[in-house]
Amino acid sequence: MSITSLRFFIFVILTLFLYYITPKKHQWKTLLVINYVFYAFAGIKLFVFMLFTTVSAYLTGRYMDNVNISTNEELERRKEELSREEKKQIRAESARKKKVFFVLTLVINFGILGVFKYCNDFISFINIISQKFDFASPIPHLGLVLPLGISFYTFQAMGYIIDIYRGKYSAEKSLFKFALFVSFFPQLVQGPISRFDEVASQMFEGHKFDYIRIKHGFELFIWGLFKKLVIADRIGIIGNEIFSNYIQYPGLFVFIGAFCSLMQLYTDFSGGVDIMRGVAQGFGVILPNNFERPFFSKDLPEYWRRWHITLNNWLRDYVFYSLTFSKRFLNWTKKLRKVVSKKEAKLIPMFVAILIVRLINATWHGGGSQYFILGLYHGILICLGMQFEDLFRKIENKFNINTKCFSWDLFRMIRTFILVVLAKIITSATSLRTMVCMFKSLFTKFNPWILVDGSVFELGLSVQAIILLVFALLILLVVGILQEFGIHLREKLEEQNIWFQWTVILGGIFLVMIFGMYGPGFSAGEFIYQQF
Repeated sequence: MSITSLRFFIFVILTLFLYYITPKKHQWKTLLVINYVFYAFAGIKLFVFMLFTTVSAYLTGRYMDNVNISTNEELERRKEELSREEKKQIRAESARKKKVFFVLTLVINFGILGVFKYCNDFISFINIISQKFDFASPIPHLGLVLPLGISFYTFQAMGYIIDIYRGKYSAEKSLFKFALFVSFFPQLVQGPISRFDEVASQMFEGHKFDYIRIKHGFELFIWGLFKKLVIADRIGIIGNEIFSNYIQYPGLFVFIGAFCSLMQLYTDFSGGVDIMRGVAQGFGVILPNNFERPFFSKDLPEYWRRWHITLNNWLRDYVFYSLTFSKRFLNWTKKLRKVVSKKEAKLIPMFVAILIVRLINATWHGGGSQYFILGLYHGILICLGMQFEDLFRKIENKFNINTKCFSWDLFRMIRTFILVVLAKIITSATSLRTMVCMFKSLFTKFNPWILVDGSVFELGLSVQAIILLVFALLILLVVGILQEFGIHLREKLEEQNIWFQWTVILGGIFLVMIFGMYGPGFSAGEFIYQQF
């Protein structure tokens, strides 16, 4: 059931009706049933994997919670008779008990995710090696179908048990309420990755029908459809045309293709998240924002704080901090101080952690070599920026560069944007050889005249379609600029007269209906991140 289809819209309307006619104290139960009905449309055979993740995370969380409670009770009961060393031993034994089940649950669930995401890539790699050395006949692919939302609900459930292991909050006592948190259908397709302590209470508590909240959710829904159907599915045609025939499109064409593919990815992903955040808001649940205008970033670390925010925050909190504050990394820092400067001793372990995080982030999107290279690309650039930060400051001072003005900020934004566009060439290439050819073509073929000689009108879109696309991108840019200055359009619209509000809303609906890429002769593409 595509979330841009009429079927999905009807499903949302019907489920909202069912939700609000249910008594408030039972609404969460209705929502749980709705979630499972939605997942059944995606394939009932794959339902067992989400159930396994739900039950294993719930039981592990309850077990660790019980260990915490019994340990605290014992320490409180025997606090007068226990020495400091004995208390330390009791806590260590408690941690050991928790760790066994904790690690086992992480390994099994991430193992299932890994098999579905990377098994065929691994088989392809083995077949390439076998063919090169003539070892054996090719191994057939397993034909595994990726369960809907497996990356998102796995990361979400595992984040929950990590929080309990760290003692951030107590485990949820109700299996069915926890199942609601894991299976909440608006975040199954492509996120965001929510935290239990941030959204669970919103799902469990009852909600009165709120006209303004529903209307705000609908406005976000329409904005997401605009980004997906008007921009993403249209601009993607240009990127696909160039990268499918990269030999025919040398030089600047490669950059145009990368730009279009990047904008397709952004508007497709953020548009889909906006649609589902709008639906969630209809049920009284405010899901975390997953994008904050990433192309206004002034450097790559800021870019990753604005792009796919919930995944990057997950990796920061549960991987980066776990590494940098681990005993092994701290001991490493102490040893490095004996052979390098204090600053470098601190930076080197941090660089390793950054590279690990960027590699995990990249390979989360796919197991191909291009994703590994993408992770290295971003990780190395971030590390180089940190390493030479002092040198950059000296250069700025030497040439009296005013770093507190708009022109300098604009330069940094453009520089960062170009680096991100170049990275899209890496993942758009079908092989390492193709990637090298495209980069070579980009930097050796000089053809800027294609911007004015009409060549861009021969990339799969008509003149009218390109004009419409430019207009839509300008709308996206203007909205982004207003948001950067703290102007929230839905709140501003709410301050206007009701007739003006609905004129704008209806205008948005007609804009999507008239100019969206759908209907006879065209099928709206599936969301890119649905495959992850």
